[in-house]
Amino acid sequence: MIVTRILPWFPELEDLCTTVLFASSDIDLKKVFLWLDSVTKPAFGMQGPFVRIANRRRILNAVQDLVPAYLDRIQD
Repeated sequence: MIVTRILPWFPELEDLCTTVLFASSDIDLKKVFLWLDSVTKPAFGMQGPFVRIANRRRILNAVQDLVPAYLDRIQD
């Protein structure tokens, strides 16, 4: 879930995942996923260290609807 749902808009997390999160059996990855999903969920008036990442997530989610139409046009 982290790889497929978080890393596309938070690629900086990849190094941490490979060196710490996935290497350690002491870390509850479900809790990490739920926490990341919560703190990066875009919200009006959001403040704090995750604002930029939440904005990146918002933009990526918005353009995902355009991907099929774009791929159809470039293949013609």
